Amino acid sequence: MLLIIPSIEIFNGKCVTKIIGEQGTEMLYREIENNPEKLCKLFRKENVKSIHVTDLDSYSTPDYHFENIFKLTKATFLPFQLQAHFYNFKHCNELLNNGIHRLVLDDVNDYDIWDLRNLLLKYTNHRIIFSVPVFGNFVKFSYSNKSYPLIDYLEKIHSLVGMRVIYKETNLLDRRFYVKENIHIIKHFVKNITLSADITDYHDLIKMNEFDKYGVDSLIIGKPFYENSFSCQKIWRLIESDIDIS
Repeated sequence: MLLIIPSIEIFNGKCVTKIIGEQGTEMLYREIENNPEKLCKLFRKENVKSIHVTDLDSYSTPDYHFENIFKLTKATFLPFQLQAHFYNFKHCNELLNNGIHRLVLDDVNDYDIWDLRNLLLKYTNHRIIFSVPVFGNFVKFSYSNKSYPLIDYLEKIHSLVGMRVIYKETNLLDRRFYVKENIHIIKHFVKNITLSADITDYHDLIKMNEFDKYGVDSLIIGKPFYENSFSCQKIWRLIESDIDIS
């Protein structure tokens, strides 16, 4: 069975997406929206096993120091994986030594190859993983508008002895959550695949399980997790107003 990982996007120190709750709970979810650490505590009480955090602020501020991320790691003992733009590897060391379980690196060509090798050597390829956003047959990074042929990019990750990638289809015009051919290609280069896909219901979730034989062992879900796309979440919303997340 896939490990389900909820996604938190942070911009200006706040959650990008707000939970849609029951009538009368608007103040609760507005407070959670403004305090991502409280969202982490709420996820912990909902028995979430891991959280994927994307720090959007890091992509626009060269002297960014990840203070908001350290608040999250202190709020709960859940294993976090952080996707961000790391301007120097001092930040990577600080994060990995202070509560971040995994770092998700975007474009590997943005970094010095020897810095990457040293980081992997020190923390292992279990804790350093790579984002692979796919558009057609290319890996394309929206923040820089750079793109690379999929196989060439995977070969680069393989040369670094990378073992896990986060695969996401970015061509949403036809609502494709994944492309089987791409999963087959990726599996030739890495051992483990995390799929990032905003699936919309339980039936979509069940379909994902067919790829466990190709190394797909986890699934990151973003907006649908907040919009109560799964029937069990109605129960969560009914009881959350009585939960202490201070």
